[in-house]
Amino acid sequence: MSRITFTSPSGEADLCGRERAYMSVLTGDLALAALRLDGWHMRERFMQAVDPKHYLHGVRFTSEKAWADSASVAWRVGDLMLDIDGQPCDAWHFTLNTAVAAGSDEIELLARIHATCEIHGYVEGEHRAWLADMIAEGLNQKILRRPPTLRDWGTWEGVETFLRSNDNEPVVMSYSVTESFPNPYVADWEPSDPDDEDDEEWSALPDERRWDLAMAGLRKRAGSIDLHPEMWGVRGFGPLGWSVFDLVEWLHSDDRTKVATT
Repeated sequence: MSRITFTSPSGEADLCGRERAYMSVLTGDLALAALRLDGWHMRERFMQAVDPKHYLHGVRFTSEKAWADSASVAWRVGDLMLDIDGQPCDAWHFTLNTAVAAGSDEIELLARIHATCEIHGYVEGEHRAWLADMIAEGLNQKILRRPPTLRDWGTWEGVETFLRSNDNEPVVMSYSVTESFPNPYVADWEPSDPDDEDDEEWSALPDERRWDLAMAGLRKRAGSIDLHPEMWGVRGFGPLGWSVFDLVEWLHSDDRTKVATT
């Protein structure tokens, strides 16, 4: 089973991968509920923004419901690009920004972990307790789950305890089906021997050195992968930072640059 791993220089804690699936469903449901693809005149307006190469343009749907169901699946699977006045925008970014705009702090946490665990989202040591408090509140409100059958695969309680274990080390996320942390790619590290395809030189470095190099690479990227209080509530995903609420307003605006012709 997949896992999200929270790693520091001195330890780690896992969260069962089923919780990431839950993050995806919860944030996707929230976005699609706000989008209302089955709403009046939504099909022609929405399809005008969909990339003309997308398969939705090539299917003859037998009903409006069949179209709305297919468009919802396309939205969820992450292959849907929308053209907003000439700006290509990924549907997933609208979903993430909707969780930020409409959700509680804990739902925003789920969205940010879902968005950044594969690209090594992280929290600095000074903010570990703040993140642990948010997890505790999410568990208290039942927004974060306690599946009793998955304890051996990693729980939120375990992550919370790990975050509270100290306040002087950063914690970095990774996902079990992608690169672990630290790795030479996020560190922008190149071996002295260009034929070293197995990263043997990287593996030979002391653990502390590998961690420092990779952490320096992460901090150069910062932005939306750095989990800290000042970023909370900031809709920073994608080129526009739009939520579904912004998208719906644009779709129904009379002065849109594009007029529906579908």
